[in-house]
Amino acid sequence: MKNLTFILGVRYPTEKAYGVTTEFTLRAIQDTQTCSVTLITPNFDKKLESNIRILEIKLPLSRFYDFLKRVYPNSHPLLFNVWKLIYPFKLLLKICNKNNLIWTREIYTSLIFRIMGFQTLCEIHRTPSYFDRIFLRLLSKFPNSYFSLISEALREKLKIPSGKSIILPMSVNQDEIVYKSISAFKKQFVVGYVGSHHSSGRKLSLDCIQNASLYFEKYNDNVSFQLIGIERKMFDHMYFPKNVEFFGRLPRENILHAIDNFDIGLVIYPESDYFVDSFPIKIVEYAARGVPILASHTTAQTNILGKTRACYFDLNSNTSLIESIQYMMKNIEYRVSLSQEASQWVENLTYQNRAKIVLGFNELWDKKNLLSNLKPNRYCIK
Repeated sequence: MKNLTFILGVRYPTEKAYGVTTEFTLRAIQDTQTCSVTLITPNFDKKLESNIRILEIKLPLSRFYDFLKRVYPNSHPLLFNVWKLIYPFKLLLKICNKNNLIWTREIYTSLIFRIMGFQTLCEIHRTPSYFDRIFLRLLSKFPNSYFSLISEALREKLKIPSGKSIILPMSVNQDEIVYKSISAFKKQFVVGYVGSHHSSGRKLSLDCIQNASLYFEKYNDNVSFQLIGIERKMFDHMYFPKNVEFFGRLPRENILHAIDNFDIGLVIYPESDYFVDSFPIKIVEYAARGVPILASHTTAQTNILGKTRACYFDLNSNTSLIESIQYMMKNIEYRVSLSQEASQWVENLTYQNRAKIVLGFNELWDKKNLLSNLKPNRYCIK
């Protein structure tokens, strides 16, 4: 049996979409029983029960690293980046190159493992940094180095050949897709949002929600706002009326049930270089639950959703979100159309399909005899 080792560069589990996507994709691959799956993490919460094999391999000199974090807490991001440079070399001492595909989102780690003779699949979700672009250019020169991209737009932007890459969008589980009936008569019209108050250290603004909630408190008390994943204390400096509820972080299954209560699902990212490649997991979660999507008008979101799967508003306008909510409230046919279009689209965006794409591409590599120099072997931890 072939071996697939996913190197997660952060703790496991993680609340981030990255961790959720990794976990459910590996579960789907393992369910096919065609591949032995192992996830490697530097920090594993052993209280978690998982259906996949988890291997904790600490960062080199982890006690010294933890000490420096405590003494110099503000330097944590820099320390982590430095330690990531040496982490692959410790991993090389633990992982055998025996019919083993190394899958990771760390371009540098992929390069080190490819240099050492491993077959690699490097997952890329956004435009790499300056140094990562150098590593990417070097990695792309090697045979047996392959890439998975979050979108076709990103693949074209990075000029990665289709013969060396696959597209793996954000996904949901097949059994999480439901078909929602859109009701015109509800006592309360719920505008919902799922997500954190920041993304990779970049704080997201809730100004548009605050402005809209104040308007509807005054002119339409049938409209309420539910924010999942955000703590009220994070915005103590802002006034929110009673029609805004903060639910904080919830387990994933509870999040999906909370989405079922939404009449509209908000996506409120700004137009910026950092977010231009983004594919928020909330988009497929809204679509899977049949919730009409109302998104800020950005390059990333129009690339993903097109013209028929979402309504758009101008994040820089004080009235655009309000007007869009009012329009969607009044036009049930429009909401039904958005829901149906997004539901049909998300049918193909499942972790089960993600698994098929990865395994199908792996079979293609075998047909090209890319693994002819490796002998099948059981998973080997030294």
